[in-house]
Amino acid sequence: MKYIPFFILLILTARGCKDESPDLSQATLKYSAHSRGFYRDVIVEKKMVTIAGHNGADKRTEKIDDTKWKEFQKAFAELDPQTMDGLKAPSAARLYDGAAIAKLEVVYQGKTYESIDFDHGTPPAEIERMVNLMAEYVNREE
Repeated sequence: MKYIPFFILLILTARGCKDESPDLSQATLKYSAHSRGFYRDVIVEKKMVTIAGHNGADKRTEKIDDTKWKEFQKAFAELDPQTMDGLKAPSAARLYDGAAIAKLEVVYQGKTYESIDFDHGTPPAEIERMVNLMAEYVNREE
């Protein structure tokens, strides 16, 4: 009889220690960058990355290798999608055509979250790791 409260406490403690990191395999990430004459979308979903130009031109899809996928998972765990729309862009070159306009979009658990617009190549620090991982695919040759 003395052991029943102990086992209940043990079960509750074990359940409280469950890993609560978000599951990237359940998310869709979209990075877009565009300016006059330049348009790229990078979509990461289920260990695949799709890169497309304007209206789907030059569309290609690649499998993300395990090492790179782990980097994406770490970066996703650092994101707080609910605050992305309130971030401050560190530069404003996009306002005078000095840089492409970029945006990060996250679809997770049935909700869509969008960042503010920022300069391609200069994302807000809070989303920088994810944006840089995705931007690697923007100018990559086939």
